Amino acid sequence: MTFNTSCKIACVLVLFLLSLSPSANAQTTSSISVETRTLEFPSDRSLGIVYAGPAADIEFTELDVFRDQFKSLGPAKGLVEVPKGAFIRLDVSAGGCEDLSPLGQLPSDAIHFLYFNIESPISGQLKHISRLQSLRVLHLRGCPVMDEDIQQIAGLKNLESIQCSVYGFEDKGFGVTDESMKVFGQMRKLKKLLLRSCPVTDEGLKHLASCEDLETLSLNGSKVTGKGINSLLMLQNFKSLSLGAYDDGSPVNMEGMTKFGNLFQLEHLNLSGSGISDEDLKQIQRLTMLKSLTLDYTNVTDAGLSALEGMKDLEKLRFYRKRGQLGDRAAEELAKLPNLRKVTAHWNLTPAGIEQLTKMKKLESISLSDTVTDREMELIATMKGLKRLSLQNCPVTDEGITHLESMPQLEDVAISRTNATAKCFESIAKLDLVALRFGIADEIFQTWPANEWKQLARLQKLERLMIGGMLLGEEHWKTIGQLKNLQHFECETRVLAKTPAIDAILSMKNLEFLDLGVCHFSSEEVARLKQLDKLEIVDLTGQFNDESVLAFGDLPSLRVLQISANQEISEESIAALKKRSSSLQMLNLSQREPRELVENIDGIVIEGSKEFHSRLTKLIGKAPPKIVAVDGEFDLSQFFGKPTIVHFWRSRPYNQEKPPSDHIAEVIAKFPDADIQVVGVHRSGGLDFFKRYLIEYDVQWPCVVDKASESAKLWHNLGKGRDHLYLIGRNGKIKAARIYIGDLENAVRKYFRN
Repeated sequence: MTFNTSCKIACVLVLFLLSLSPSANAQTTSSISVETRTLEFPSDRSLGIVYAGPAADIEFTELDVFRDQFKSLGPAKGLVEVPKGAFIRLDVSAGGCEDLSPLGQLPSDAIHFLYFNIESPISGQLKHISRLQSLRVLHLRGCPVMDEDIQQIAGLKNLESIQCSVYGFEDKGFGVTDESMKVFGQMRKLKKLLLRSCPVTDEGLKHLASCEDLETLSLNGSKVTGKGINSLLMLQNFKSLSLGAYDDGSPVNMEGMTKFGNLFQLEHLNLSGSGISDEDLKQIQRLTMLKSLTLDYTNVTDAGLSALEGMKDLEKLRFYRKRGQLGDRAAEELAKLPNLRKVTAHWNLTPAGIEQLTKMKKLESISLSDTVTDREMELIATMKGLKRLSLQNCPVTDEGITHLESMPQLEDVAISRTNATAKCFESIAKLDLVALRFGIADEIFQTWPANEWKQLARLQKLERLMIGGMLLGEEHWKTIGQLKNLQHFECETRVLAKTPAIDAILSMKNLEFLDLGVCHFSSEEVARLKQLDKLEIVDLTGQFNDESVLAFGDLPSLRVLQISANQEISEESIAALKKRSSSLQMLNLSQREPRELVENIDGIVIEGSKEFHSRLTKLIGKAPPKIVAVDGEFDLSQFFGKPTIVHFWRSRPYNQEKPPSDHIAEVIAKFPDADIQVVGVHRSGGLDFFKRYLIEYDVQWPCVVDKASESAKLWHNLGKGRDHLYLIGRNGKIKAARIYIGDLENAVRKYFRN
């Protein structure tokens, strides 16, 4: 960014922000004259929220840097004054997108940035933006479109960035094809094109050869192969390419991989899910300008990372495995990269491997799991450049955490499923952390001593706090309420004190993201949240009705609302909420089993309300319910006579350190004499995805696909989230119900060992 451009941005921002700020003193505002213009929106409803940003003629690449500096001008309703010369953005609301015709009445230079994030079709509506010739950025996130829609914006020749995702809607006929690529190819100012789950092919990619300014291309979930890269070779400004796996789990076809080595100017490359091997990775050795590389779920081995040795500019590597973690050899190879700052992966290292990590002098971020003990923490403490550290599933104790005291540079710490207790907060509180994630075992909820918990109040610079596995009472909430600088708060736990919880949350005046576990807030309590004028994303689970859901419409900045309620919310209330909220873009309401506190039934942890538990306990000692598969009823009686595990699961392998099937297999292997059988019941995803998962993860037991959740209902296994297991004894009777996968070993030892 040039000095002149920086000054221009600063001047425009200062002038219009001062003119709009009610807190500016009278003398200052009276001496500043900011020229404005008026945009006219519908007087009877809002289309969304209008924002003003940096200078309208700023370079697009610099605009991304300043996106957070947009200031809200309020609802797109009636007459809205905007500063002349500023970049104007409209975030379309869920209610506003139902009829976009008023946009067709605006001046052609009214809007520069149009943002959708509504997860619902808008077919036929884009014709209303065709006259907005000043439009430079169009984001259709979660907003499924088709070729016909893209044809309606063909005349917007000043577009520089287009983002379109039909994820979740591709099987309903949505998605842009090669026909739309013809339209994009005629947008000669295009710099950034992101398409997700769109069936674009190599043929369609050829049309982008005429977009000489193209810098970034993301085609995750497309049908583009390695051969299609030929079309991009002549683009002099091309810097970023993402060809991630199909969203249905199909691998990317990397035939023609040799062409990648000719994209000499490439700085960012994503080949996740491509199935490339060590030999394939050698083809990109010539990309010496590469700064970031993503290799998630490929077939590259630890030894194969030696191919990266010549990439002296590589700063970021993301490498999640289909199964297993990176080992010592990977650490040895990556230690050869002098500028590597961030490695996003799951590591399983010996002390020798951690010794290799200490050689990475510029390493700022690392995530370690499984084998790290207090002894290894001494080595980690010598990594003085480290800013972000994550420890998961490690036998680290409070003593090991004390070594963090010698790492004052740490900004972000995550500690989950370790042997550390609340005592370690004394060490953590000595750091100037910006982000903290702390959780104990997912399946164990307990109340922590309030005195030890109070140490958290010392973290006054904390902006992000994520906690889990605890029961929070009044004293805990008082401590949390002292963290005035929080912007992001996640609490995957149980709210034991409603009013103190609301009081604590209301003290977080900068809060933008709120995700609570089980909470039971009334409409009056929800209404209090409207004091948080910066709150944008809310995710809650608990007891909600029409009235309490409608109260969310008063939150002035709310963009995303996700609620799992214990009862169905009426269509009338949903429509009223959309109309009431000018800012709401994404609304996701679901119904699930009501949950209260965690109960402990016969030594095994199960969550849910007492009423729910009573239904589960009625299963114990009885013959199991039917399993209704898509191809007919599954005969479970064929396994009677042997101990059997029934596993209700979802296709979520990419978000887990280890596939659930691997975890179950490891547990079974510890009890070879028990002769345990397993049956899997798949609850989500299509048949094709289901079959690919079984092959890819080598699942060795019979699995069926649940028919419209019929089996889940019979087994009382409704709701989203974790996998659950049921244990059936040799006599064909249920011994334990709805076990978490982390509790499986204890349950097997208790019920199946004899």
